[in-house]
Amino acid sequence: IGYGYWGKRLYGYLTKSDAFDIAHVYSPTLGRQSRPVGDTESGPEFTREIERIWRDETTPHVIIATPIATHAELAMEAVRHGKNVLVEKPLTPDGPSARRVVEAAKARTRVLETDYTYTYSRALEQARDLIDSGAVGALRSISIRFRQLGRFQENDVYLLLGSHALSILDMFVPIDEFVFFGFPLMETGLTVTGSEILGECASRGVRAAIEINLHSPKKERTVLLCGEHGTVSYDPQVTDSLEVTFYERAGGPSGGAVVKRRETFQIDENHNLARALGHFALVLEGR
Repeated sequence: IGYGYWGKRLYGYLTKSDAFDIAHVYSPTLGRQSRPVGDTESGPEFTREIERIWRDETTPHVIIATPIATHAELAMEAVRHGKNVLVEKPLTPDGPSARRVVEAAKARTRVLETDYTYTYSRALEQARDLIDSGAVGALRSISIRFRQLGRFQENDVYLLLGSHALSILDMFVPIDEFVFFGFPLMETGLTVTGSEILGECASRGVRAAIEINLHSPKKERTVLLCGEHGTVSYDPQVTDSLEVTFYERAGGPSGGAVVKRRETFQIDENHNLARALGHFALVLEGR
């Protein structure tokens, strides 16, 4: 459902998937004439009529890649028609509607998953393993920065970038254990387009700082995980997307901190959306 930028990327991955066959592609503005170059008429149906999907009992799963404002209604309709659902992030624009969709899926025992693409990152999974193993000592702080140009989009920075940042934070410390404070930095009209979010998890002794901004001409995606004995840094836009640095103090307690050892990892971060589809398939199989 949906054939914008993300929908087209999903379509490309689905055509190569061993787990799924595409039955329908729905968009209110596209029809069969919008079939990608090279596709044959025997391929999936391109339609403006979403009821064709709801009525098709041979199609048990639906992937929603539409504007955020439409997620709640489409996800609810999909669940009501007995479909398992994968929804592009965020699930819905607000908490109450998200909870309604979740409860509906539970009541009908349907699978409901939200695609936060960074949670399928191999590099961040390896970073989590390093933190969990105590490689850099006890985790003490997490800094996440998401910047890009997007100040004139219809959604605020919290939905567009904050949801990604929180999904990453949740990989390392459950976000429901944090107390958060948000500080808006910029507004475009009535929409918050830049913000800082500070969080503290007192029970674990971890603090978090998130910067999200839609006014930057340069795209940035960085995560810094600071332990007592070293740091894990993540940047999907460079070749060495994951770097681990260990420290030791030279010259006794009064000496300065020097780098003890640095390790870098080249991990391809370009196909996390394909991994999300693979994960959805595993969930559907009960795995």
